[in-house]
Amino acid sequence: MFDKSNNIDWETRVDRHIDLILLCITTGNYGPFHALVAHNVIQGADHWTTFCDMRNASRDYNNRPSENDLMHVSVNLVHNLEENFDKRVKEFQTLYKRNPTHHRLEQGVEELQQSIRHHHKQTFEHSRDQGKHIIRQLPAHLRDVASKLFTLSLDAPGTVIEEQDRSVKNMYNTVFDNPKRLPMNIQKAFASNKAAADVAVKWVRSLYHRRHFEMDDESDAGSDVSEMEELIADVLPDLDSSVQRLTFRKTELGWKISDMVR
Repeated sequence: MFDKSNNIDWETRVDRHIDLILLCITTGNYGPFHALVAHNVIQGADHWTTFCDMRNASRDYNNRPSENDLMHVSVNLVHNLEENFDKRVKEFQTLYKRNPTHHRLEQGVEELQQSIRHHHKQTFEHSRDQGKHIIRQLPAHLRDVASKLFTLSLDAPGTVIEEQDRSVKNMYNTVFDNPKRLPMNIQKAFASNKAAADVAVKWVRSLYHRRHFEMDDESDAGSDVSEMEELIADVLPDLDSSVQRLTFRKTELGWKISDMVR
């Protein structure tokens, strides 16, 4: 079904992955997506570690962009999907509370389904562009593994849209079978959407070896800079004049020197 990863370039890999998800959105059949996720899970490759090792050994890498930029594309994608779904379902809930005719309710749920799927396509297309833009800025030898890491992190948002699609189908069927059960199905949709999004964010962060509760805001960045400045201040006095470059890597115990080029 898929070519070996070594036989395709990184942009093709990203495009194929997104195109498969778009196919599932269009058809409502997520079987191919399940096969892709199963393949990735069985393969069990740690692309984050590979990327970091190659990055740290690179002499033409200036820390921008980083793997965190790719992570945020997928995390923001999940949040975008979650927020739009809640917004659209609330609009449909408002319509239901107005006690519309059955015909108008049918129209409403059809509009809900169409708007959700349209948004799914738009957001994944946008994330494709964002991810490819970030990867293009990396040194050439890092792009292949970065594309593997990025496409792997898109599996989590894929599970969110599948759950949303399932919830909308349930509401759609309820409108035609038993409209009185709609309030319960709407509440279930809100709950399942939140649960799916929360797990998806954890999934994405785990691929980048980040714990779910860790923050990525500016305050953390500031503390990282201060810690590195202290390390540099300690190292410089004893540093040999032949050293041309130092590479730092963050560990559980803090920042450490991972490489020294003379």
